[in-house]
Amino acid sequence: MKIYKNKIFQIHNLKQVDILKEKFPDQNIMLIHPYRFLAIQGPLIAKILNQYISKTKMIYIADVFTNVGLSIILMDLNIKNLSISSNLNKELTKKIQSLADVRGVNIYFTEKLKFVSL
Repeated sequence: MKIYKNKIFQIHNLKQVDILKEKFPDQNIMLIHPYRFLAIQGPLIAKILNQYISKTKMIYIADVFTNVGLSIILMDLNIKNLSISSNLNKELTKKIQSLADVRGVNIYFTEKLKFVSL
């Protein structure tokens, strides 16, 4: 599945997920949890959203921006799709990518994603 060809929505709560389930019942869509919400809500909400979404055709992506620690915590919580900023130091990007490869996590770059509004 080509990730950049799917519709991408920003979410930060379960209610938004339910709205998208009703609006796009049988479509592959991507849901990105922006860093500005994830930093406030904490990594456990990412785990809850990921588990809630995993039963659907939707793909959950947690945006960690340049926060290396958050990316490691989310990998520990079995979040399989992370988005990092392309502005992150190249050496840190390589280290996160190598850790992600070992843990079976997909890494995307937020700047390449185009969002659709709800």
